[in-house]
Amino acid sequence: GAIDKPGVYWWIGPIYPISDIGWRILKRLINQLIKAGLDIKVREDPRWVEFSNGAQIWIKSADNPDSLRGEGLSGVVLDEAAQIRESAWTEALGPSLADKQGWALFITTPKGKNWIYQLYNYAKTDPAWASWQLKTKDINPYIDPDEIDYWYKYYDDRGQLNIFYQEWEADFGSSQFLVYPEFDSTIHKWKTPIPEFSVVRGGLDFGGTTIGSHMSTGAVGIKTERDELIC
Repeated sequence: GAIDKPGVYWWIGPIYPISDIGWRILKRLINQLIKAGLDIKVREDPRWVEFSNGAQIWIKSADNPDSLRGEGLSGVVLDEAAQIRESAWTEALGPSLADKQGWALFITTPKGKNWIYQLYNYAKTDPAWASWQLKTKDINPYIDPDEIDYWYKYYDDRGQLNIFYQEWEADFGSSQFLVYPEFDSTIHKWKTPIPEFSVVRGGLDFGGTTIGSHMSTGAVGIKTERDELIC
């Protein structure tokens, strides 16, 4: 974007250490462009680069969303976006893109069905947006498939497949500490006419005082008018 169009572009991480990773990657790319003959200035503090056409790329952190206000932007990348507060986008970055009609790219590992999940689904309904859900094995040529199989077995042996599905397969539901991580509300749903119920009973077994302490589970049993039992 910076090569093609003058403007201000931001790459944003949720916290400073992750932003530092982005800065190292950007400098490696910039060094390749300099070797190819482009005139680019590099500034370490604050971390930004400037192209000969006046375009700038800045590395930012979203620790304080209010610090992201004010600048007119031509493009932003939000890395690990699910860890960034929604207000950083809705109250700061989104409005900053408006006057330049800039673009935004959200890259992330899911973190449950938070605002990124909602944005992911919204993107399916608006032609100005696009969304993708990609598994590691399908997009990363540098990871041996045997390595992925190893980690699947590692988590499976520990009853933690929910973590595998989240980290390796971009599964939005798995980070909800599901007892049955295979459950998918878009697939496992009632597909026939709902019968009349005569009795409904349910219960919850809380696994601890916090969601991370142990898996909690719930069960529901339903008796139909035809004396069928559905669990």
